[in-house]
Amino acid sequence: MGKIQRAHLNALGLAFESGWISKSTIQPLLEKAYRNAFVLGVERDIVTKDTAKDIIAKAHHAMVSVAGSASKDSLDEDLKKTVSEKK
Repeated sequence: MGKIQRAHLNALGLAFESGWISKSTIQPLLEKAYRNAFVLGVERDIVTKDTAKDIIAKAHHAMVSVAGSASKDSLDEDLKKTVSEKK
């Protein structure tokens, strides 16, 4: 029975990796496609209702990183506070 279960899981894995569409693979394939599209959207700054929050967080992180390298005299008070909180 164990060999049959392993064979079933191997077949399912192969079907998933090859993109074979069936009743058993359609949901995981759609989830994988969504995850890949989401990651690509965030990496390429493609703003959608799903990616906006992550793109803004990425931009904020970059801003704080750059501000951390800048002269403290060139920063406004809010940015000085944000930079000091991140350290």
